[in-house]
Amino acid sequence: MILDLISLIGVGIAHLGLGFPTTLLFMSAGYLIVKGGIFFSEFMSKIDLILGVYIFLMAVFSLTSFMDYFVFGWFLYKLLFTMVGMD
Repeated sequence: MILDLISLIGVGIAHLGLGFPTTLLFMSAGYLIVKGGIFFSEFMSKIDLILGVYIFLMAVFSLTSFMDYFVFGWFLYKLLFTMVGMD
C-alpha cells in the first residue's frame, strides 16, 4: 500500500509540473513491473504491469498525458479498497 502511494505521489509531481522525480518514477515502475510479472495470473496485477510500463516510459521520455488520470484513479481505487478491507 505504501509503495502504491509513493508511486501515486511520483506521478502526481510529474503531472503537475512540480518537478520530474525520475529516480522515483524508475523505482515505481520497477516495483509495478516486477509485482505484475510475479502475480500475472491476477487481473489487478496485469493492470499494475501495464501501468509500470507506462510509468517507465514516463520517466524515460519525460512525458505526461491523459493516461495520468487513469493512473491516479487506479491507485486511489487500490488504496481505498485496501483501507476498506482493513476492518
